[in-house]
Amino acid sequence: MSRLAPALLALCLALPLGLLARGGGLLGCHATGRPPPAAAVSAKPGGAGEPAAPQPTLTRVPTADGAAVALLRYPAAGPPVILVHGVSSNHATWDLDASHSLARTLQARGYDAWLLDLRGHGLATLDARGRRQRAGGSLDDYGRLDLPAAIEHVRAVTGYDRVGYVGHSMGGMVAAIYTAWQGDAALAALVVVGSPVDFGQPDPLLQLAAAGTPLATLGPTLATPTLARMSAGLDRSPLFVDPFLFAPGSLTGPERKELYRTVVSPMSRGELRQLRDSLHSGHFASVDGSVDYLAALHQLYVPLLVIAGRGDHVAPVDRVAPFYEQAGSADKALVVAGRVNGFGHDYGHLDLALGDDAPREIHPRILAWLEGRWAAAPPGSQAGSATATASDDEQAQQAGQPGSIHAADP
Repeated sequence: MSRLAPALLALCLALPLGLLARGGGLLGCHATGRPPPAAAVSAKPGGAGEPAAPQPTLTRVPTADGAAVALLRYPAAGPPVILVHGVSSNHATWDLDASHSLARTLQARGYDAWLLDLRGHGLATLDARGRRQRAGGSLDDYGRLDLPAAIEHVRAVTGYDRVGYVGHSMGGMVAAIYTAWQGDAALAALVVVGSPVDFGQPDPLLQLAAAGTPLATLGPTLATPTLARMSAGLDRSPLFVDPFLFAPGSLTGPERKELYRTVVSPMSRGELRQLRDSLHSGHFASVDGSVDYLAALHQLYVPLLVIAGRGDHVAPVDRVAPFYEQAGSADKALVVAGRVNGFGHDYGHLDLALGDDAPREIHPRILAWLEGRWAAAPPGSQAGSATATASDDEQAQQAGQPGSIHAADP
């Protein structure tokens, strides 16, 4: 059974992952719907001798259609930043443990960090009244209903008019949906990490997945968590699962097993159907096909950082780069995380957010992009340069990071 479980997991993933391939990460945490123990999250990154940071607090926020999202807050006095997960994932994409947590790093730097679980994921398996809600929805549900509820809640609680936003994989895709319908006036800065928006010219894997996806949408969800937990007992998963999801050697030791044991959330039928339809049409579009979200990015003016992994098999550079290319933002940058651009390895999909090198190479780049955005001109003012400037690169290098890599340098 120990060898069969990963094989079954690979089979289950093979059907939707070509949709997820270019669609979203397979990661999150605490799929039971319980917040992490306070003792596990009360200390600042850095360790012994430092005063304990304020403990995280959990709030479930109702949406306009009666569902609910969950917000796990790492409070601080500074401006708010919302962190969003990908497909079959939840909030621990950005908070796996103390050493793999952008949320705690943000808190330590004075930012008010809010980890969002979209409906049906992680801590949002229950609604605002504590009743179990259906598992997930479509990407339109997340962008048109979940994000407005979460963003307005954070603005109301913190008193800030604008929030920072960091999305991994599908978390970036739903930001594109949100801004297509709501505009970007509520955003101070947007960071998308491994978020595909171009589904044209599908490769063989995408074509295979599109053909098999109807099998994965027969039920309301694809129950990957059980199989993932079973595969956690092996040092590595057979077939393609590990190298497909993260670069070899980028996530090792107990963190890899913890990923498979506790982090995977079910994939919903609504997610898979919308991704399938985008594959068939070649466009990242709304459920009814009326809105092309890639084309709508030309109305996005918020400062935008797009990060892609040079070795990402789920969301390759050529499917992520159009987010940068189509955005109307005058202040934008594309970073391709790979050896050729000065990074320690060619990043895959999950290691962009929580790999062993991410706290040293990826997270500081995100922090540098957020710095000072709340004092800048409001979105839509067209302030800034067409690409990241030399001073941006110098700031990143002073933080120990590679310089910005633009669309012309993949």
